[in-house]
Amino acid sequence: LDNVPFLLDALTDPNPKVVLAARDGLRFVSRRFDGFGLPADFSDRQRYDALQKWKGWYHTIDPAVAVP
Repeated sequence: LDNVPFLLDALTDPNPKVVLAARDGLRFVSRRFDGFGLPADFSDRQRYDALQKWKGWYHTIDPAVAVP
């Protein structure tokens, strides 16, 4: 879970391969294997929505951590 903030940041990377690797990393760490609906051919809106959902999930795990 220590790496979740880095994975969240990687969801904003301009390289789609980095974004998908971060998505997969978050799915693995969270054990939410379906994730939050970020498909391989994602749009910017889908990426933003998934990022917000992942941030919300992380906040439920550790409310003390500030997630930008």
